[in-house]
Amino acid sequence: MRNLPPIVLNALKIYINIDCEYKNIKVNASIIFIEKIKTNFRNNMNFIFYILKKFYNLLSRIFTKLTILLFSVVVYGVISEYILEHNAPGSGIKTLFDSLWFVMQTITTVGYGDTPVVTFWGRVNAMFLMVIGIGTLGVFAASITSFMVSSAISKRSGEVNYRMKTHVIVCNWNENAHELIKDIERKKEDVVLLANLNSTPDKEINFTKGSCLNIEDLNKVNVNKAKIVIILSEAVNDRFATAIDAENILGVMNVKKANPNAHIIVELLKQESIENAKLAGADEFMVKGTLSVKILSKGALNPGTIEILETIVTGRKGEEIFEEMIPTWYYGKRYEKLAFYLFKNGAIPLAIRNNDNLNINPKVDTVMSGGFVIYISNKKITIKKE
Repeated sequence: MRNLPPIVLNALKIYINIDCEYKNIKVNASIIFIEKIKTNFRNNMNFIFYILKKFYNLLSRIFTKLTILLFSVVVYGVISEYILEHNAPGSGIKTLFDSLWFVMQTITTVGYGDTPVVTFWGRVNAMFLMVIGIGTLGVFAASITSFMVSSAISKRSGEVNYRMKTHVIVCNWNENAHELIKDIERKKEDVVLLANLNSTPDKEINFTKGSCLNIEDLNKVNVNKAKIVIILSEAVNDRFATAIDAENILGVMNVKKANPNAHIIVELLKQESIENAKLAGADEFMVKGTLSVKILSKGALNPGTIEILETIVTGRKGEEIFEEMIPTWYYGKRYEKLAFYLFKNGAIPLAIRNNDNLNINPKVDTVMSGGFVIYISNKKITIKKE
């Protein structure tokens, strides 16, 4: 290459540059072509879903009328064929049940031929039933099919309202949302996801498209009857963490306004947002990443801590953290009585939570006046009066 004349070297460089640019153009063209196919596919699917939904809306408005019409056709056919045929020699219709059997064969186009109609007017009436009955049944069956298809489409696209009670609502979607929902469902709790997604991330998840920033969207998931609302931080991407925290705190305010009794848990991105979350009405909060860092540092300073915490939190060995309301008959009594009761039932008491106060490892002479006791056990314990 070094011995080639400069003019040849320059020509080779120009050829290589042109070839690279041509290949880049081909790659970019291929990417654009693939994206265009994806866009056209999505647009076509959206158009099909739109047509099916319109068809369902049309049929749903006349579904009741179709049901009444179909029932009327069957009743008319049974009575009329019985009157016209039951006395005719050779007729297969001798009872009302024979007439019902004939009518059902006729409108469903089965036609076994085991119930002959022999009179002139009986056959004319049967032809009338064929035209009216088959048409009515066909439209009726189409409406049911359309309802099933539309329901599946609505569930997939999140256009579903839920009327659950004492359920858990998870707002927003991030990398931890799926595992969170599945973990709560394993505890036999009803969970609804409220997020701005184009379609459900998992067909087994109860999903409604919307945001906790919108009161109307919260009403779609029956927030006023919810037991717990968890507001997750969405992926940061090019958005500022402060802006995401501000949206989550606004979501807390909306939930608190709609349901003052709901227990609200919010995930934040900045430590500085905790005070504002408290003022907004959040009952519990967690700064993303902070907890994992603290656990790692504890593990470094106290080997074995991570395994203990992971085992308790995940319930991998059967031991989990539970919370139970302190019964009224323990009010005014010392904490040691309740702690001894829990020990007897195989539990280890950890703390007492009363409103915003959390008393971890209380002194035995602490006088109880309400709130909740938090303990570790392999099952939830119902505190009974001794």
